[in-house]
Amino acid sequence: PGLAECVDGQDDSWLFCCPNTLTTANIYDSGFCRAMVLNCTDWTDFGMVMEDLSWRCGFDHGGEPLEYGSREAVMRMLTPILCGSDLLVVIQGMETARHVGRCCASRFVDCISASWNAADGETNPELAGVSVVLECWEGDTLTVDWGNSIQMEHPVVPYF
Repeated sequence: PGLAECVDGQDDSWLFCCPNTLTTANIYDSGFCRAMVLNCTDWTDFGMVMEDLSWRCGFDHGGEPLEYGSREAVMRMLTPILCGSDLLVVIQGMETARHVGRCCASRFVDCISASWNAADGETNPELAGVSVVLECWEGDTLTVDWGNSIQMEHPVVPYF
C-alpha cells in the first residue's frame, strides 16, 4: 500500500513527516512507482532552488526565483510531473537546512499541493497519487511563508 493508505483511514493525507531519515527500503516499501528525493540543505537562495528543481523535474524556469510571483508558473511546470504513475517526494534536511532551504522546501510543497489541486479540479485523467514526506520533521503543520504577509498552512501526518 502507498503511504496515504497506511495512516489510520486518513486516505486523503498526502503530506507526511518522519523523525528520521528514510532508508531505500522504506521508500521501496511505500509502494510508489516513482520517487524524487530532494535535499534542501544546499538551497541557499531562491534562484538556486529553481535551478535544482528545474534540473530534477525537467522544466525550464526561465531564471525566476521561487517566489510568490512565480508560483503559478511553477504550478504549471509541475503538472506533467504529477501525472502518470504515482509519485513519492522525499524532502531531506529540514532539520539542518538554513532558513532559506526550509522556506524553499515549504514553498515547493505548497506548489505541489496547488498544482495537484488545480489538475484535480480540471479532472485530469492522468493525475497520479502524490505524497510528500518531510524527513526529520516532527511538526503537525507546515507553514509556508511566501513573503508580503502571504502564508499558508498544510497539515502534516506522522509517517511512522
